[in-house]
Amino acid sequence: MTAEFRAWWLPGYSPGSARDGEDDWTGESPYAGPEGPVIRAPRLSDEQSSEIAGTVRTAAQRARVERSHAQVVRSVSRAAVRLADPADRIGREAQELLGAWLGWSDPVLRESLEGMARDWTEESLHRLVAAELRDPRLLSGFVADDRMPGRRRMATGPPLVLQVHAGNVPGVQVGSAILSLIARSGVLAKSGSDEPWLLPLFARALAEEDPLLGDCLAVTWWPGDSSPPTFARWAKESSKVVVYGGDTAVRAVRERAPADTEVIVYGPRTGVAVFLPDAPQEAARLLARDALAYEQRGCVSPRLVYVVGSKPLEVARDIARALHEASERRGRPPISDGEAVQLRNVRAAWEFQGIAHGDAVALGPADLSWTVLARETPGIEAMALPRALWVYGVRDLAGLRSVLQPLTGRIQGLGYAGHAGEEELAALATELGVSRVCPVGRMAWPPPDWRQEGRHRLLPLLIWTEWESSE
Repeated sequence: MTAEFRAWWLPGYSPGSARDGEDDWTGESPYAGPEGPVIRAPRLSDEQSSEIAGTVRTAAQRARVERSHAQVVRSVSRAAVRLADPADRIGREAQELLGAWLGWSDPVLRESLEGMARDWTEESLHRLVAAELRDPRLLSGFVADDRMPGRRRMATGPPLVLQVHAGNVPGVQVGSAILSLIARSGVLAKSGSDEPWLLPLFARALAEEDPLLGDCLAVTWWPGDSSPPTFARWAKESSKVVVYGGDTAVRAVRERAPADTEVIVYGPRTGVAVFLPDAPQEAARLLARDALAYEQRGCVSPRLVYVVGSKPLEVARDIARALHEASERRGRPPISDGEAVQLRNVRAAWEFQGIAHGDAVALGPADLSWTVLARETPGIEAMALPRALWVYGVRDLAGLRSVLQPLTGRIQGLGYAGHAGEEELAALATELGVSRVCPVGRMAWPPPDWRQEGRHRLLPLLIWTEWESSE
């Protein structure tokens, strides 16, 4: 029998009639099949949405007075790391729901949850705040500015922040909510269809750790192609909107949000890996580790691979062997019917190109558990498909610069293997607007204080107040 789960946490929610529940939003996983879990969330009226926003705003205002910065960090950290703890009731539920909804194997789930939790420890959160703000006291009260005598400064978020998630790597939504809570804002969130579970679970855990902070976060879900009263009301009540998603989702939010509301966008990006001429033999194994992390859902996950001054088809076969070995340990990835059709079509196209011109190969088993498409000449074609890598050859870094120019501003991370030309490669990354350069094997796990898309993560949420003394 299909299981149904509440994909919401709504402080101040009051059902409006006996019919509530009969007309809820519902959604099904594209990976789990007809017997998979169904998400359920209430269709909120404008009045209900307003009541929830008022509850969250009031709680956030109280928390600014009654909770110190250190207390907020401690509580949100304790709640978040519970999601990755298999000995914890919340952690077991998180793994069960993610496994059922996403179809991920147990090894992938454990690695993913543990990787997320490293960014949610108290140490990691304090490190992030210190990297961006230097003095955490600014989040709790006015602090004298030594450079400007007679001035004091304070930084805090607006009373309410609306977050719209249009499908993300598991955990991104939790990390976003944590940042807004640290900024001392109340959070109204729409969870993503790709992963609607972790944020409501985090909210429940937070309410258990600190009931007041639990009331500072409301989360629900609705289909991405709809425009319910909840969005309009929450957007009107919020001073900032944070949106994670593709061009269509971002455009829809901009069109629907009030004109005077600031919209902070985290759009689509991709990961690129470069094998320099002296790349070691183990580079293929390390790249496979990056590609399989979070089942290649992340914007930091590599999809494009460039082999500099070498034999790309040979390197592609090394990568294929590494992906095969890793897939044997992790099991087959979840693949929707539509993705299966796309994988077969793109494999067939590359196989035909290889037969016709002899400069391309399509590698991968019939069960589609991994795919490597390689060509000796440069290109930028790639698709967001499960465990799929596009490998291209380039003569030198000057040629790579020319090839990647169309992707300027669209590359999230650049991983590299080898040392010959690494300084030139780092300089090229700055030209292309890449926010992080690192060795392959680390691409999927950026440090907690990494500036996503090259921007601060906490500072955009803050509003600064300057107090000039009368003395």
